[in-house]
Amino acid sequence: STYSLDGAWIDGECWGTEIDYSPMALAAWQKATGYEDAPLSPDEPRWHEWLEFHRRQFERYLTHYLDELHASVPDVEITSNWMYTGFVPRPVRAPIDFISGDFSAQNSVNTARFEARYIANTGLPWDLMAWGFSWWGDGTTRHRTHKPAVQLQQEAAVVLSQGGGFQVYYPPTRAGWFDPHLVDVVGEVADFCRERQAVSHKTESVPQVALLLSSVAFYDKTPSVLRAYNGEHNALEGTLHALLECGYSVDVVAEHQIAGQLDDYPVIVLPEVHRLAPDFRASLVDYVHRGGSLLLIGAETAQLFGEELGVTLIGEPVLCHDYLDVGMPMGMCEGIWQEIEPVTARVVGRRYPTFDPRKHGQPAATVKDLGKG
Repeated sequence: STYSLDGAWIDGECWGTEIDYSPMALAAWQKATGYEDAPLSPDEPRWHEWLEFHRRQFERYLTHYLDELHASVPDVEITSNWMYTGFVPRPVRAPIDFISGDFSAQNSVNTARFEARYIANTGLPWDLMAWGFSWWGDGTTRHRTHKPAVQLQQEAAVVLSQGGGFQVYYPPTRAGWFDPHLVDVVGEVADFCRERQAVSHKTESVPQVALLLSSVAFYDKTPSVLRAYNGEHNALEGTLHALLECGYSVDVVAEHQIAGQLDDYPVIVLPEVHRLAPDFRASLVDYVHRGGSLLLIGAETAQLFGEELGVTLIGEPVLCHDYLDVGMPMGMCEGIWQEIEPVTARVVGRRYPTFDPRKHGQPAATVKDLGKG
C-alpha cells in the first residue's frame, strides 16, 4: 500500500475516563498504595488520592500506546483530545505530539478565548478545533445549522492571536457525501488563516497579566477524573473576559507553568481560589515584596492571604446583591462578599445594599503595599 497514517486525533479518552472498581483496578490500587479498599464516595478517606491514582493510570496507558506507535512509525503525530488543556491542567508527562481540543459549538469564542490562553503555555505545538455548525435538540435528536465563513473566521481569529493552529469539523453524511458549498466556506476560512499565518503561528504573548488556573484548587474541587464540566472554571472565565474587555493581554497559567517565572508578569490575578500549596503561596508573597502586583478576587482567596491584606475579616462570607460605586451609574455585583475592617489597607471601592451611595457602604476593594509591590 502507498497510503500510511501520519497522524490521529483520538477523541473521548481523558474526558471519558471514569472511576474503575474492577478487580484489576483495585489490585493495581492495592499494589501502588498498600490500601486494601478503595473509597466509594468523596466523604470517605483517601478520595482525592483515589482520583489521582486514576489520573496517573490514564497517563501510563497513554504513554504506553504512544510509545508503541512511535516505535512503529516514528513520524506519526498523535494527540488525545483535551489532554493537558484547561480541562486537564497537569504537567505534560505523556509523549503526545501536540495538544488539541474541540471547543463549544455554541459558546465558541468565549471557550476559545480561555483554552487558547492556557494551551499556549504548555510548551507543545497546539491547535483548537471549531465545529462548523451549531445544533439544538435533545440527546437523541440534533438539528444542525452550518456556520457562515465570517463566524468561523471570528472563531479562528481568537486561536490565531495566541499562536495556535485552527481546524474545522464537519460530519459527512452516512453515504460519505459532502456538501460542496461547505468546501467554499472552508476555503474562505483557510484563506483568512493563511493570510495571517506568518505573523501569528507559533508566536508568543508579551507577559502582562497572568491569570492563575490553580491545579491544586481545581483538583481539590472537581468530582471527575479528567474533565471539567461542573463549573470549576466559571470564576476564572468571568475574570478573564473582564480583563480582556479592559484591553489587557492575559495568559492563563497553572502553578507548574508559572513557577520560576512570576517576575515576568507585572500583575498576577487569583480568581476565587480556595486553596494553594504552601510553597506556591509563599512564592506569591515574595513576588509582591520584589515589586509585583497581586490581585486577589473573592472571599475564599482573601482568607488565604489574611495576614498580608492588612484587613480584619468579619464573620462569614454572605451572598449579597450589592451595588458598586465606581464613579458612574452603579451596577449590581451579585456574589459572595466578605465583610472586612481595614487595618493598614486603604479602601479603593465601596459596595452598597441599594443604589443609594449615601449610607450603609462597605469596602468592596482594598489595596495594601507590601515590600516594593
